Amino acid sequence: MKQKTRKQMKQFIQAIPAGLLLSVLTGCVMVGDRVDVNRLFVHSDPPGAQVTLSSGEKGVTPCQFLLPTRGKAMVVIEKEGYEQQEIFVEAVPSIGSVVQSVLTTGGGSRYPMEPVYEFKPNPIEVKLKRKENPAQ
Repeated sequence: MKQKTRKQMKQFIQAIPAGLLLSVLTGCVMVGDRVDVNRLFVHSDPPGAQVTLSSGEKGVTPCQFLLPTRGKAMVVIEKEGYEQQEIFVEAVPSIGSVVQSVLTTGGGSRYPMEPVYEFKPNPIEVKLKRKENPAQ
């Protein structure tokens, strides 16, 4: 019996590195107090507009930002000679992850799967309007 137990233990120990590697590759491992982030993409027509987030981050279109997965932000897009645009972005649970959670837990589990959050809208795509000259 001890021989069989040792063999099982050896197989188990050999499987641990593969399991860890698989977890890391699929993003299923949480290390410490990691903060998950998602990318927010911002495009404008015409390109080259200044983008400022409520967090103070800045960029020039086309650009992208890394924001906390469950974050929200006010995005201000402006360019000389064009009207400024403000867009509110919020992370919401993706419908696919909510459906998957309900299907895998039956909707009644004490420990449902954590939903995957995504920003809405994302990408932000704006067509900037030229400022009208005031009548003289």
